Amino acid sequence: MQDEEVFSRLRTSTSHTIGVPHLVELLSTMPASATADDFRRAVIEDNVLGRPTHQGRLRTLRHLREIFQLDASAAPLFRAIREVFDLDADAVRVCSAIVAYARDELFRASWSALKVPIGHGVSSADIEAAVVALFPAAIGKPTTAKVGRNVGASWTQTGHLVGRTSKKRARASAGPAAVCFAVAVAYGIGLRGRFIPDSVWFDLLDVPDDQRMDALLAAHRDGLITVRSAGQVLDIEPGAVSEVAFK
Repeated sequence: MQDEEVFSRLRTSTSHTIGVPHLVELLSTMPASATADDFRRAVIEDNVLGRPTHQGRLRTLRHLREIFQLDASAAPLFRAIREVFDLDADAVRVCSAIVAYARDELFRASWSALKVPIGHGVSSADIEAAVVALFPAAIGKPTTAKVGRNVGASWTQTGHLVGRTSKKRARASAGPAAVCFAVAVAYGIGLRGRFIPDSVWFDLLDVPDDQRMDALLAAHRDGLITVRSAGQVLDIEPGAVSEVAFK
Protein backbone atom coordinates (compact mmCIF):
# COMPACT_ATOMS: atom_id res chain seq x y z
CA MET A 1 0.00 0.00 0.00
CA GLN A 2 1.32 3.41 -0.97
CA ASP A 3 0.77 6.84 0.63
CA GLU A 4 -1.61 7.82 -2.16
CA GLU A 5 -3.81 4.85 -1.25
CA VAL A 6 -4.17 6.22 2.30
CA PHE A 7 -4.25 10.01 2.12
CA SER A 8 -7.11 11.68 0.28
CA ARG A 9 -8.40 15.24 -0.10
CA LEU A 10 -12.02 14.69 0.82
CA ARG A 11 -13.86 17.37 2.77
CA THR A 12 -16.68 15.44 4.37
CA SER A 13 -16.38 17.66 7.45
CA THR A 14 -17.90 20.60 5.58
CA SER A 15 -21.30 18.95 5.89
CA HIS A 16 -21.20 16.19 8.47
CA THR A 17 -19.37 14.53 11.33
CA ILE A 18 -17.40 11.38 10.52
CA GLY A 19 -20.24 9.27 11.94
CA VAL A 20 -18.49 6.91 14.35
CA PRO A 21 -21.75 5.84 16.11
CA HIS A 22 -23.25 4.92 12.72
CA LEU A 23 -20.13 2.96 11.77
CA VAL A 24 -20.19 1.03 15.04
CA GLU A 25 -23.88 0.24 14.61
CA LEU A 26 -23.28 -1.02 11.08
CA LEU A 27 -20.31 -3.17 12.10
CA SER A 28 -22.41 -4.58 14.96
CA THR A 29 -25.18 -5.48 12.52
CA MET A 30 -23.28 -6.69 9.45
CA PRO A 31 -21.19 -9.87 9.20
CA ALA A 32 -17.48 -9.70 8.40
CA SER A 33 -18.29 -11.04 4.93
CA ALA A 34 -20.61 -8.10 4.10
CA THR A 35 -20.01 -6.50 0.70
CA ALA A 36 -20.39 -2.88 -0.35
CA ASP A 37 -23.84 -3.76 -1.73
CA ASP A 38 -24.78 -5.39 1.58
CA PHE A 39 -23.96 -2.14 3.40
CA ARG A 40 -25.97 -0.14 0.88
CA ARG A 41 -29.01 -2.37 1.32
CA ALA A 42 -28.68 -2.26 5.10
CA VAL A 43 -28.63 1.54 5.20
CA ILE A 44 -31.06 2.35 2.36
CA GLU A 45 -33.52 -0.55 2.19
CA ASP A 46 -33.42 -1.98 5.70
CA ASN A 47 -32.80 1.39 7.39
CA VAL A 48 -30.72 -0.20 10.12
CA LEU A 49 -29.51 3.27 11.17
CA GLY A 50 -33.06 4.49 11.70
CA ARG A 51 -32.96 7.54 9.45
CA PRO A 52 -36.48 9.01 9.04
CA THR A 53 -36.33 9.82 5.30
CA HIS A 54 -34.98 8.20 2.15
CA GLN A 55 -32.86 11.27 1.43
CA GLY A 56 -31.44 11.11 4.94
CA ARG A 57 -30.45 7.49 4.40
CA LEU A 58 -28.73 8.37 1.13
CA ARG A 59 -26.79 11.21 2.79
CA THR A 60 -25.73 9.03 5.69
CA LEU A 61 -24.52 6.29 3.36
CA ARG A 62 -22.61 8.82 1.23
CA HIS A 63 -20.86 10.33 4.24
CA LEU A 64 -19.93 6.93 5.69
CA ARG A 65 -18.59 5.80 2.32
CA GLU A 66 -16.52 8.95 1.94
CA ILE A 67 -14.70 8.38 5.23
CA PHE A 68 -14.83 4.63 5.83
CA GLN A 69 -15.50 3.38 2.27
CA LEU A 70 -17.52 0.34 3.48
CA ASP A 71 -15.91 -1.91 0.88
CA ALA A 72 -13.69 -4.66 2.24
CA SER A 73 -12.83 -5.87 -1.25
CA ALA A 74 -11.19 -2.61 -2.33
CA ALA A 75 -10.37 -0.49 0.74
CA PRO A 76 -7.45 -1.53 2.99
CA LEU A 77 -8.39 0.90 5.76
CA PHE A 78 -11.91 -0.49 5.96
CA ARG A 79 -10.66 -4.08 5.95
CA ALA A 80 -8.40 -3.15 8.84
CA ILE A 81 -11.06 -1.39 10.90
CA ARG A 82 -13.43 -4.30 10.30
CA GLU A 83 -10.77 -6.63 11.70
CA VAL A 84 -10.19 -4.32 14.67
CA PHE A 85 -13.90 -4.33 15.46
CA ASP A 86 -13.85 -8.11 15.70
CA LEU A 87 -10.89 -7.90 18.10
CA ASP A 88 -12.14 -5.03 20.26
CA ALA A 89 -15.27 -3.09 19.32
CA ASP A 90 -14.34 -0.17 21.61
CA ALA A 91 -11.08 0.34 19.68
CA VAL A 92 -13.06 1.47 16.63
CA ARG A 93 -13.48 4.93 18.18
CA VAL A 94 -9.81 5.87 18.25
CA CYS A 95 -9.08 3.96 15.05
CA SER A 96 -11.76 6.05 13.33
CA ALA A 97 -9.64 9.12 14.08
CA ILE A 98 -6.79 7.53 12.13
CA VAL A 99 -9.07 6.75 9.20
CA ALA A 100 -10.59 10.24 9.19
CA TYR A 101 -7.14 11.82 9.43
CA ALA A 102 -6.14 9.88 6.33
CA ARG A 103 -9.34 10.47 4.37
CA ASP A 104 -10.52 14.04 5.18
CA GLU A 105 -8.02 16.87 4.68
CA LEU A 106 -10.00 19.28 6.88
CA PHE A 107 -10.10 16.81 9.74
CA ARG A 108 -6.38 16.28 9.16
CA ALA A 109 -5.73 20.03 9.35
CA SER A 110 -7.64 20.28 12.63
CA TRP A 111 -5.26 17.94 14.48
CA SER A 112 -2.96 20.83 15.39
CA ALA A 113 -5.78 22.35 17.50
CA LEU A 114 -5.79 19.24 19.67
CA LYS A 115 -2.08 19.38 20.49
CA VAL A 116 -2.82 20.87 23.90
CA PRO A 117 -2.61 19.42 27.44
CA ILE A 118 -5.29 17.01 28.61
CA GLY A 119 -8.11 19.03 30.20
CA HIS A 120 -7.39 22.14 28.13
CA GLY A 121 -10.38 23.72 26.42
CA VAL A 122 -10.70 23.27 22.65
CA SER A 123 -13.36 25.43 21.00
CA SER A 124 -14.90 25.36 17.55
CA ALA A 125 -13.01 28.59 16.91
CA ASP A 126 -9.71 26.85 17.73
CA ILE A 127 -10.52 24.13 15.21
CA GLU A 128 -11.59 26.72 12.63
CA ALA A 129 -8.31 28.55 13.08
CA ALA A 130 -6.30 25.37 12.56
CA VAL A 131 -8.17 24.60 9.34
CA VAL A 132 -7.94 28.16 8.01
CA ALA A 133 -4.19 28.18 8.73
CA LEU A 134 -3.75 25.45 6.10
CA PHE A 135 -6.57 26.48 3.77
CA PRO A 136 -6.71 30.28 4.06
CA ALA A 137 -8.55 30.98 0.82
CA ALA A 138 -10.26 27.73 -0.06
CA ILE A 139 -13.24 27.83 2.30
CA GLY A 140 -15.65 30.66 3.09
CA LYS A 141 -16.34 31.85 6.63
CA PRO A 142 -19.80 30.22 6.99
CA THR A 143 -18.31 26.91 5.93
CA THR A 144 -15.33 27.10 8.28
CA ALA A 145 -17.70 27.75 11.16
CA LYS A 146 -19.60 24.59 10.24
CA VAL A 147 -16.36 22.67 9.88
CA GLY A 148 -15.37 23.78 13.37
CA ARG A 149 -18.58 22.39 14.82
CA ASN A 150 -18.55 19.18 12.78
CA VAL A 151 -14.91 18.40 13.43
CA GLY A 152 -15.29 19.16 17.14
CA ALA A 153 -18.16 16.68 17.28
CA SER A 154 -16.10 14.13 15.34
CA TRP A 155 -13.17 14.38 17.76
CA THR A 156 -15.70 13.85 20.56
CA GLN A 157 -16.88 10.67 18.82
CA THR A 158 -13.30 9.39 18.70
CA GLY A 159 -12.69 10.13 22.39
CA HIS A 160 -10.17 12.95 21.93
CA LEU A 161 -12.57 15.62 23.23
CA VAL A 162 -15.26 15.57 25.91
CA GLY A 163 -18.20 17.89 26.51
CA ARG A 164 -21.08 19.19 24.45
CA THR A 165 -21.11 22.98 24.32
CA SER A 166 -17.75 23.47 26.02
CA LYS A 167 -15.24 20.85 24.93
CA LYS A 168 -12.01 19.86 26.63
CA ARG A 169 -9.11 17.74 25.49
CA ALA A 170 -9.34 14.18 26.73
CA ARG A 171 -7.07 11.20 26.30
CA ALA A 172 -8.48 8.71 23.82
CA SER A 173 -8.55 5.06 24.83
CA ALA A 174 -6.10 2.89 22.88
CA GLY A 175 -5.70 -0.77 23.79
CA PRO A 176 -3.72 -3.49 21.99
CA ALA A 177 -6.15 -3.77 19.06
CA ALA A 178 -5.85 -0.03 18.36
CA VAL A 179 -2.05 -0.27 18.61
CA CYS A 180 -2.16 -3.14 16.12
CA PHE A 181 -4.22 -0.97 13.77
CA ALA A 182 -1.77 1.94 14.00
CA VAL A 183 1.15 -0.41 13.36
CA ALA A 184 -0.66 -1.89 10.35
CA VAL A 185 -1.29 1.54 8.82
CA ALA A 186 2.26 2.72 9.47
CA TYR A 187 3.73 -0.50 8.10
CA GLY A 188 1.40 -0.38 5.12
CA ILE A 189 2.83 2.94 3.96
CA GLY A 190 6.42 1.81 4.39
CA LEU A 191 7.42 2.83 7.92
CA ARG A 192 9.71 0.48 9.80
CA GLY A 193 11.33 0.17 13.22
CA ARG A 194 11.24 3.22 15.49
CA PHE A 195 9.57 5.26 12.76
CA ILE A 196 6.35 3.38 13.57
CA PRO A 197 5.82 4.46 17.21
CA ASP A 198 7.18 7.92 16.34
CA SER A 199 4.59 8.37 13.60
CA VAL A 200 1.44 10.49 13.52
CA TRP A 201 -0.59 7.27 13.71
CA PHE A 202 0.65 6.74 17.25
CA ASP A 203 0.15 10.43 18.04
CA LEU A 204 -3.51 9.92 17.13
CA LEU A 205 -3.73 6.98 19.54
CA ASP A 206 -2.93 9.47 22.33
CA VAL A 207 -0.34 7.13 23.83
CA PRO A 208 2.30 9.28 25.64
CA ASP A 209 5.80 9.01 24.23
CA ASP A 210 7.16 7.26 27.32
CA GLN A 211 4.41 4.62 27.19
CA ARG A 212 4.58 3.67 23.51
CA MET A 213 7.02 0.82 23.97
CA ASP A 214 4.80 -0.61 26.72
CA ALA A 215 1.81 -0.31 24.38
CA LEU A 216 3.69 -2.15 21.63
CA LEU A 217 4.71 -4.91 24.05
CA ALA A 218 1.11 -5.30 25.27
CA ALA A 219 -0.03 -5.84 21.66
CA HIS A 220 2.89 -8.26 21.23
CA ARG A 221 1.82 -10.26 24.30
CA ASP A 222 -1.70 -10.48 22.88
CA GLY A 223 -0.26 -11.97 19.69
CA LEU A 224 -1.39 -9.04 17.53
CA ILE A 225 2.06 -7.84 16.46
CA THR A 226 5.65 -9.03 16.82
CA VAL A 227 8.18 -6.80 18.60
CA ARG A 228 11.90 -7.47 18.85
CA SER A 229 14.18 -5.03 20.62
CA ALA A 230 17.96 -5.19 21.00
CA GLY A 231 19.74 -2.08 22.18
CA GLN A 232 18.81 0.74 19.85
CA VAL A 233 17.38 -1.62 17.24
CA LEU A 234 13.60 -2.04 17.20
CA ASP A 235 11.92 -4.46 14.82
CA ILE A 236 8.13 -4.41 14.57
CA GLU A 237 6.13 -6.75 12.38
CA PRO A 238 2.40 -6.24 12.00
CA GLY A 239 0.13 -9.16 12.78
CA ALA A 240 -3.47 -10.16 12.19
CA VAL A 241 -4.91 -6.81 11.13
CA SER A 242 -2.18 -6.10 8.59
CA GLU A 243 -2.26 -9.62 7.18
CA VAL A 244 -5.98 -9.29 6.53
CA ALA A 245 -6.09 -5.66 5.48
CA PHE A 246 -2.89 -4.80 3.63
CA LYS A 247 -1.88 -8.02 1.91
